[in-house]
Amino acid sequence: MPTSRKQVPNTALAGNEVREVIRLRCDELLANFGILAPNIAFSRLAFSIRIDLHVDNAFARDHSIGVDSRPVATNIVAKRPELAAIEAPPLAAPSADSAVLSLTLDSRIDSPNAERVRLGLPVPVVTKAADGTRQVEHVKYPPDPTLGDADVAIRDSSEEARAAWGLPPMPAVPESPVAAAAAPVYEADPLDNEDNAKVPR
Repeated sequence: MPTSRKQVPNTALAGNEVREVIRLRCDELLANFGILAPNIAFSRLAFSIRIDLHVDNAFARDHSIGVDSRPVATNIVAKRPELAAIEAPPLAAPSADSAVLSLTLDSRIDSPNAERVRLGLPVPVVTKAADGTRQVEHVKYPPDPTLGDADVAIRDSSEEARAAWGLPPMPAVPESPVAAAAAPVYEADPLDNEDNAKVPR
């Protein structure tokens, strides 16, 4: 009776798979934007989206693409007035209550198959029949908690966004006199050596 063997090669991610990975990671990034909640509305809004790729490919090692918001056409706004809030960045003549909020998600993919399993994408499996014919199947594996979340980090990049838009840095928030008075003052213990921690006075 003919039998078959299956192999799971760690095939490089194809371009369409990379698009799906980025889309899913963008969903994760948006989920961390707590300000984008149903109970918060914005009368004016501008945004930028930027994707930077650094890939191990001789034909395209680095690639960047970005898009900025822009005012919506008046005929569309006439039907959906809420879209009038969208402008091009940075906002012109912003009010004193305006704020720049930016998050950056950094991700490094070292194993294509591990990333496929993390995000629920099909994994290519090569089946070799007894007669030598090969067939590629795409199998979805259950989540594997041992894989972790790869090298994914989300960080605040608001100051970088302000600089990119030519806006001045946010002014430093003065320390509260009450907080300053309550902060412990440290001095070196003369009995401690340099490897020991300082003690509060």
